[in-house]
Amino acid sequence: MTGPTVSIVTVAYYSADYIKRTLESVQRQTIGKSRVKHIVVDDGSTDGTTEIVESFEA
Repeated sequence: MTGPTVSIVTVAYYSADYIKRTLESVQRQTIGKSRVKHIVVDDGSTDGTTEIVESFEA
């Protein structure tokens, strides 16, 4: 049984202090990684948000 896919959209702007915890929380969900699509939208942060998000890319 595959079940539905879940899409999560996170909006990030100068979120370096919080984005790692957000991404880790999504990864801990029990639905299964193959059924979760996580989209992070960043509007040009220069505080390291982009680098943190990229470190989580599969």
